[in-house]
Amino acid sequence: MKRFEFSRILNFNIEESLTKMDIYIGKELKEKTGQILFFTLILFIPSFTIRVIGIILLCSAMLVNDILTLSVKRCF
Repeated sequence: MKRFEFSRILNFNIEESLTKMDIYIGKELKEKTGQILFFTLILFIPSFTIRVIGIILLCSAMLVNDILTLSVKRCF
């Protein structure tokens, strides 16, 4: 019985796409690990106000990093 291949029909190589995603996720984790750990430690402080500030800082830092990455990608 012949195996059905999506890559031939859709002109889409799954292995190539997965390796590109692995590289992208690895790069993003290397860049953001320090920030994520720092802000996660802030969330362990029992004060509610400090937790809220930590969540806001975490979201804003990740958002700024993503915007900078997007603008750099558009330049190339």
